[in-house]
Amino acid sequence: RRAEIANSHRAALLIRLHCDATGGSGFATYFPDRSATLRTTTGPPKDVIAKSARYARAFHAAAVKVLGADLQDRGLHTDRHTAIGSRQGALTGSIYSKVPVLLAEMCVLTNEKDEAFIKERKGQLKMAKALLAGVEAAIPRPRRPASVCQPSARPVHVCYRLKVRVLPRARRCA
Repeated sequence: RRAEIANSHRAALLIRLHCDATGGSGFATYFPDRSATLRTTTGPPKDVIAKSARYARAFHAAAVKVLGADLQDRGLHTDRHTAIGSRQGALTGSIYSKVPVLLAEMCVLTNEKDEAFIKERKGQLKMAKALLAGVEAAIPRPRRPASVCQPSARPVHVCYRLKVRVLPRARRCA
């Protein structure tokens, strides 16, 4: 469903946020490197694979830089390095996506240090900053003159799990 929402809004990038439950510790990013078939759907398309790989490199580097010593860098990997992706060839969300797609494993919940980090408000804010830095690195916005700051004409769409919240007009500054 998340891929359908991103596809229908022609999102510049779909990032699926997860917390891992495996051995180890830290932040990891996954992206599709090939198409796979699930039921009757084959995807993602080649152009989505290429953009996803490019965006993943920029996203991961920027996010890890912000996280610093708070979370280990578990690396940048393809979907095939996950349990589901290794069986299917790509993650389900990647197969259905028609827009560039990444999966961010924000931490490992079975690791006490990671769990404490993500449970604390300070850790959550740092993670939000890291994710924002990653998005801005992957998809740089065109620069506007610093003096231009006006309300956006379109509502801002924010996805939380399977729900889409439409926020009132947001202020967008260059």
